[in-house]
Amino acid sequence: MNTLKKSVSVLLALLCVFSVISFAVTAHAADKQKVRVIVKNTTFSKADGAAWDGVMLDDYVTLTQGSSMQSVVEDALNNNDCAYTMNDWGYLSTINGLSEYAANGSGGWMMTLNDWFTSEASTAYTVENNGIKDGDEIVVMYSLYWGADLGSAWGNTDTHLSKLSVSNGTLDSEFVPSKTSYMLTIDNDEGVKITPEAINKNYQVRVYKNEYQPEINGAELNKNAEIDVKNGDTLYIGIGSEHWPTMETTSNETVYEIKIHKTALNKVESKLENTAENLLSKSTSVGSIGGEWAVIGLARAGHITPEYADNYYNNVITYVKENGSAQLHRTKSTENSRVILALTSIGKDVTDVSGYNLLEPLGDFDYVKKQGLNGAMWALIALDSNGYEIPEVDCENPATRQKLIDYLIEKQTTKGGWGFNTTTPYIDYTGMAVTALAPYYNTNDDVKTAVNTALDLMSESLESVNSPESFSQILTALCALGINPETDARFVKDGKTIIDRIFNYECENGFKHFIDGEYNQMATEQCFYSLADFVRLTENKTSLYSMADAFYDVNGDYKIDINDALLIQKYVALMADFTETQAKNSDINLDGFVTIGDVTSLQRYLVGLGI
Repeated sequence: MNTLKKSVSVLLALLCVFSVISFAVTAHAADKQKVRVIVKNTTFSKADGAAWDGVMLDDYVTLTQGSSMQSVVEDALNNNDCAYTMNDWGYLSTINGLSEYAANGSGGWMMTLNDWFTSEASTAYTVENNGIKDGDEIVVMYSLYWGADLGSAWGNTDTHLSKLSVSNGTLDSEFVPSKTSYMLTIDNDEGVKITPEAINKNYQVRVYKNEYQPEINGAELNKNAEIDVKNGDTLYIGIGSEHWPTMETTSNETVYEIKIHKTALNKVESKLENTAENLLSKSTSVGSIGGEWAVIGLARAGHITPEYADNYYNNVITYVKENGSAQLHRTKSTENSRVILALTSIGKDVTDVSGYNLLEPLGDFDYVKKQGLNGAMWALIALDSNGYEIPEVDCENPATRQKLIDYLIEKQTTKGGWGFNTTTPYIDYTGMAVTALAPYYNTNDDVKTAVNTALDLMSESLESVNSPESFSQILTALCALGINPETDARFVKDGKTIIDRIFNYECENGFKHFIDGEYNQMATEQCFYSLADFVRLTENKTSLYSMADAFYDVNGDYKIDINDALLIQKYVALMADFTETQAKNSDINLDGFVTIGDVTSLQRYLVGLGI
């Protein structure tokens, strides 16, 4: 009825339907070289005298070399035993007893090709001239008002979309026609189907990926197909380009841009699970490899087992007894800091390990400084992991948090990072220092200035970093600051996120130190705990080294879950007895009492709402 509308222009055609009995719609999965044909009447009801209404036909027709838009409609009608009248140039006047003018003087059948009212008769669109192709959708509809009730708005030069829906992911804001730029976040490995609907369907809508080329016929994507996308891709939706045919006389092209943000969450969670199995299969001891970092990563990822945690804790007890002192190394305070972090991650008391308080050595600032930058930043991280008070010790230069902070800022290089000296920054050290300073970012102006400068350096250095350990320290630093590395433009270069860069070093059961190397335990442990930190960020949990929540493990199974909340609930209802430690761990909101409020607080934590 495009013919009816435009003097003797062109019209579309088609589709009939079964009988007056409602035809069961069969949705077939479109195979190769097939076109979907739909016949429906949603404008003229049976109550008003129509022979039928609703969807009468929804079928797929196999294309042949000689197929045209008209022939596939006829095939669909014939295949479904529909009675119809069609003239030689493709105009359908009657389908299954519902004819043109049956409703009023302007009623009749109209047809769209991929939601566009074509500018020529249906015979003009063939397989041979690429007018129709695999995956196309032809809809035959009954109109009461020359197509105006179906979206064919004559004389309307508005080329905006009226609707935009996506099959997968979430747009960063609700779609409105006047807004032409969006971000689509997808959290799985599936593709996406874009369904745009023009305000005036006399204009074509075409979709492109990464490059908008309206002047090249065939460069567009099939509108009805699922699009394979990756992080950083951009989809363009054009409406009414001057390069495309239309029945309208004027056109003001509109182009929408959808940037793809494909999160790595599913991939990361899968990798964590696989790597956790490998780490748990190995023995654990006190040490920087195969020891504390593995424990911390497994505990913060929620993958640690009671057997693994207990084995590590028993090893620490033995180690401390044999050492015979709270100071685990004569010059390296990081030995204490590392063990404190591991024990805290599994909810153990670091102030009484075989009678020794492992925090005490960190109270001597001169001892901490013996190891330089490394000692200071890890002492600060360890102390802040559970808000530990710095013990008062008999020394000439007692440590304070402010001294540690000032020392780190003093050691920042002129280029904005940290390293073994004050001139040459190293990205891994810079990431660690930022992690240590992160808790003070919003309350200390000097820290904010130092960290912002370091963030600029880390962003600028992404292309030159060549180790997974360095990427892991950047990721951990960003998570400590609450910065999402997947969406912050400073840390997405050439469409690659830090997560993508870490996965360049992926191998079976873990990670490699070199891209062309083999499995490496140190790289695996650091990548593992930083990726666990990323997952915690997406779940609105505390960051890797902010470990107060490790003590929410009331039932002692090294997992924080609904079972802990249920146990607190039983205790409040006088249905369970608690040890002193369990009662302390149950005071989730830290108000000095164990009440139903603590159950609510823990439940909020478990669903990522905070305490």
